[in-house]
Amino acid sequence: MATGTTLAILAGAVVASPASAATLSEQRAALRQITYAAGQDYVNARPFVAELARRNALTVKDAIASGTASLKAAGDELTAAKTQEAMDAVATRIRDEATRAATVRKAAKQLTILVDLRTAQQSVATKALSDLSAARITLSTYSGSKERTSSFTTQLAADTAVQLGVIGKAVPAPDLKSTPWLSTLQQGSGPIPAVPGWVGFPGGCALPSASSAFTPVLPVDGPGVGTSKQLIASAKTRQSADAALGSVHAQMLRSATAEASRTMPLGELRDAYVPRVARLGYGWLSGSDTASRNVLTSEAKGILSAGPEDMDTLSSSHLLLAASTATNWAQSTGMEETALVRWLGPQTCLYADGENFVDAPTNIAAIHNAANFVAAAVFLKKSPARAAALAKEALTSIQPALGLITTDGGTQEGPGYWTYQSRAISVLYSTLPNAYAIIPVKMPTLAKVSGYAMNSTDPDNRPTPFADASPAELSPLMPAWDAYVRKDPAVSAWVADKFRQKPDAYLMWWGSPAGVLPPKSPLSIQRRDSLRSISRRAPRHLKGRE
Repeated sequence: MATGTTLAILAGAVVASPASAATLSEQRAALRQITYAAGQDYVNARPFVAELARRNALTVKDAIASGTASLKAAGDELTAAKTQEAMDAVATRIRDEATRAATVRKAAKQLTILVDLRTAQQSVATKALSDLSAARITLSTYSGSKERTSSFTTQLAADTAVQLGVIGKAVPAPDLKSTPWLSTLQQGSGPIPAVPGWVGFPGGCALPSASSAFTPVLPVDGPGVGTSKQLIASAKTRQSADAALGSVHAQMLRSATAEASRTMPLGELRDAYVPRVARLGYGWLSGSDTASRNVLTSEAKGILSAGPEDMDTLSSSHLLLAASTATNWAQSTGMEETALVRWLGPQTCLYADGENFVDAPTNIAAIHNAANFVAAAVFLKKSPARAAALAKEALTSIQPALGLITTDGGTQEGPGYWTYQSRAISVLYSTLPNAYAIIPVKMPTLAKVSGYAMNSTDPDNRPTPFADASPAELSPLMPAWDAYVRKDPAVSAWVADKFRQKPDAYLMWWGSPAGVLPPKSPLSIQRRDSLRSISRRAPRHLKGRE
């Protein structure tokens, strides 16, 4: 005879409570209907997986898989139930499984709605920026739109966290709280409340709030990205005392003058921009060449105004890092909103979605995070909460990538990729002491990276041929900064040799007393063979390799 528990469960599942007590067979049949409906909820949740970002898609996919298995186990218990007591127990479990399945389906659907709401917010933010640039709206109107879009991203972030928090649990999925604010966002009137604990990014996504200790503050009286007044002055002192170095200095100034005289269409400029910034920057910072400064300013604005191709591409982050560097060196202004909405906004969504573009142990993550940190320091000076939130995400997310390259100095991705990330990592490391009195995240030393550069090449200084090895020599940028920090004369000697072959602004600024270039370490062959053995994947195409 059915108990009140089983009948209540059946009634709650929209199964009519019988006028007379149901038999075990009748109860079993009704519960099987509930089980079937729960299974259909999982089936109906599957199409949403393809519409979600990787992390959220995997969360839904795993919940479907585990929930389906749990539902099958409950079905097996239902078949085996031979007493009313057993039937009551399995009825309770099936009720929970039905709730769990309904939550997976509803939460998955609502996560896709949040994706659409993000797109709507980005459209409003970019249009407001475009209207401001074209003088179609006032600064006050733009500021109101910026505040609404920023707050709306916090609503979306909070909703996302809630939906992800209930998936896989036997609790009902709550309705979205952000949808009622969509009309306010699109109509452009009235405030949208910000959700505490989140920092909104117009054109992007909200990030968790961070301590003010993460707020990067660059010097106001000179450069802070990659170099400083002190480094530049020290280089000038060395040049005046060393005729050979002074000759190279003059050569680099002539190169900057020639670079400043060239004009390029946008497509050509994109391809040449990263090394061009370093040459022009040397002309301005070490030679006071105003033509170089003017070009730094104008080209950075042109690159930023054109916008990124796509923020999950390495070329865009290379451009962002270079444009941020140029903006800092030239001490130019006026591109803060463009950088925020069109460049940093989309980058924050990579963090919000847990994309491995920013959190994996790869050179891709190293480049993205270095660019994001430097851009936050340069363009978010008037938004310290945003600067802190993005800086924390960047410095935290880059740790796996740094761990890969600092564990033994090399990388399983191969020497080509070791070099490909060298500018981003070295600029990040050389900027951090200018942005913080105390760096809020421990950064691993580059000492072993220098050891790899000095000891893993053949007698002709060519990279060991594994993974993506190419004839090009290893970049001296990371060892140069390491030599400057640790005052290592052996590494400085290796860097000085590279500098003689190809002068570079950073190598000049980061110069340190050089000793005698030591012979290769006896462990170099062992390290080389170890690196070769751990790399078994096919090389990737290096688009825009420097």
